[in-house]
Amino acid sequence: PAAALVQRVLAVAPELDTPEAIIQHVYRLKAGGV
Repeated sequence: PAAALVQRVLAVAPELDTPEAIIQHVYRLKAGGV
């Protein structure tokens, strides 16, 4: 569910407006961070 992760990221971090920022945030979530 990578799509679910992306949806969650977009929901909690609407200020992330670039693919790179979103991807980095997803990696942090997967690493257990926020």
